[in-house]
Order: sequence, then C-alpha cells, then structure tokens
Amino acid sequence: SHQDAVMTMSWNKTFRQILASGSADHTVKLWDVTTQSCKHTFTHHTDKVQSVVWHPTEAWLLATGSFDRSICVLDCRAGNAPPMLSASLPSDVESLAWDPFQPQQLYVSLEDGQIGVLQVPSGVQGPLSGQVVLFKAHKAAVTAISFSVRVRGLLASCSADKTVRVWDVCEEGLPRLVAYKSMNVGKLFTLQCSPDEPFLLAAAGDKGMLAVWESDEQETIAVHFQDRVVSPTIETYAGLLKPGAGEEIETLAPLPTEEEAMKEEAVEEGWMEDNSGVATGKVKSDKKGLKAKKKKSPPVTKPPQPLPTQQPKQQQQQQQVEEVIGEEEAGGGEWQEGSKKKKRGKKKGL
Repeated sequence: SHQDAVMTMSWNKTFRQILASGSADHTVKLWDVTTQSCKHTFTHHTDKVQSVVWHPTEAWLLATGSFDRSICVLDCRAGNAPPMLSASLPSDVESLAWDPFQPQQLYVSLEDGQIGVLQVPSGVQGPLSGQVVLFKAHKAAVTAISFSVRVRGLLASCSADKTVRVWDVCEEGLPRLVAYKSMNVGKLFTLQCSPDEPFLLAAAGDKGMLAVWESDEQETIAVHFQDRVVSPTIETYAGLLKPGAGEEIETLAPLPTEEEAMKEEAVEEGWMEDNSGVATGKVKSDKKGLKAKKKKSPPVTKPPQPLPTQQPKQQQQQQQVEEVIGEEEAGGGEWQEGSKKKKRGKKKGL
C-alpha cells in the first residue's frame, strides 16, 4: 500500500480490473482489484502525485502529474523503464485530462492559473522531453479540468477564483474562451462534465455544496457548439468517433453473452501479469506478430517537433482572456462571448 495520503485514482476503461493511484509518497501504483494486490510501483516523481489518468484509446498509456512541476506519460508495459515522454512546468500540477476527440493531446491545469497542452504522438519511442504550450485561464489556481464526451472541443475548467469557464479547443491557435459563470458555492476544487448529457456539468467548492449547471442555458454556448454534439454510443468515452457519429442511433449494440464476457475477462487478467509481477502489456495480438517484433530492432523515432509559438491570433485570444479576468476583479456573475455586459445571479446549490 501507499505510505502517505492517496491523492488521485483512475480506472482503466479497457482492462477493467486495473486501477492506478497516485500518492503524496511520490509514487504511482497499479492495482489488480480482482486479486487485491499491487502489480507495479512507479517512482519517477520526486514530489506528491496530484493526478493520474489513463489514455482514452491506448489502454497501456498512463499520464501522471506531480507537485515536482512535471507531467509524464508512461508505457505501463515497459515496467521500470523511464517515462516515454515528460515535460517540465512553471507551477504545480492540479489536474490532467485527455481530449477524447483528439487523444494525442494531454491537457494540464496549474496552480498559477494557467492551462497547458502537451502533444503525445502515437507510437513515440522514449524517453523524450516534450514542450507544453500554456495560456492564462483563471486569476487563481485552476483546480480541475474536464472534457465533454458528447461535444467535440468543449473543455470546462474551474478555479479557486470561484468561476467555471467553458473553452473551445478545436479552433486554430490557443483555446478560445466562450463563456464563464460564477457558481456561488465558494472556491471551486472539483468539476466533472456529465458522460451522458452534452452540456451538463457539476462543480463543488469550499462551502460544502454542489452546483449543477446546464451550460447551454447560455445562448452563446448553445449556438457556438450546436454543430458538434454527437450521439451517445456503447463506448461513450471512445475518443475517436467516426464520421457520422452525430446522427441519431436507433438501436444499441447487444451486450456480450456470459461466455463472451468470461473470455474477455480471461484476456484482461493476463495483461498485467508475468512471473515477476511487472506490467507486460499482453493485449490481443497474435504470437507471430510478437516474434516478429523481437527479431526486428526498435525503429528510430524522431522526437516530436515543438509546438509553434503564439501567433498574432493566439496573442489576441490571450488578450481577450486577460481582459475578461480583469473585468472579473470588479465582481462575479456571467460572461458570454461577444458581450461586455455581465449578468449577476445566484446558482442553486444542492
């Protein structure tokens, strides 16, 4: 078990018996809940681990963020190997989130009020150092970020400045601020978008209350994202939705039979186990493919190109956010894109 407080956990959505945890003891552990045992311990961080999150499509990739001001991407099949990708940051990590529609992008929120994005190329061979592109998002710590899995490009963030902000991350350049709202439940420490409803999100703060917000009640949000809502599928969190996923689905795929479920569990149980108890990544692949990989030397992969620096359009977007933050200094309320007026009003707490 961990030697200090457990700060974060994340379930693997493919290998459902695997749970990752991060702790103030500076370690990340992988657990098999069926055997109630720790399968592996990672020690790559030097301060408490604040956030861990599994990749939405590549089940063996795990992102970790720490108060040592770094984020890392681990290939859990590699055991004690160094992180395949890591990046340094100017402040402590608060939260991590993969973009479900562009799963090569990892977002991180920081204590200094910034949000950053790290490009994680598919098939990268590490260890490599990445570059995080940052932008100012709040005037206080960004305590949590969450993507809507039903609306392409909709990112929500909450902060100790008591507001929730809605961003569009699909446009060229930096994410675009669409609207924000003061939730009236104090400083906000956690936020989660609904996995079922496109615009529904919940936040909670230091007043001991929850606030639930149907964000499309603001016309600006509803209009801005109206063409990006997708219909739910069996795998609601599947990031790479195929073209046409926005069309209405009349019937859902049947659930697996008991026999099929037992076969699936047998495959899953083999993924995280070998004689030494180190992660091996035994996924559904044929033996011929594995032998072929052993004979061939690993390909030489060029490190990912650094993301472009801010262009004039990006600087203009950042200036817009800074102006909004400046307007907030005068009081709370609501703000919508294209409007300089703020609406004041209380939000119902639960």
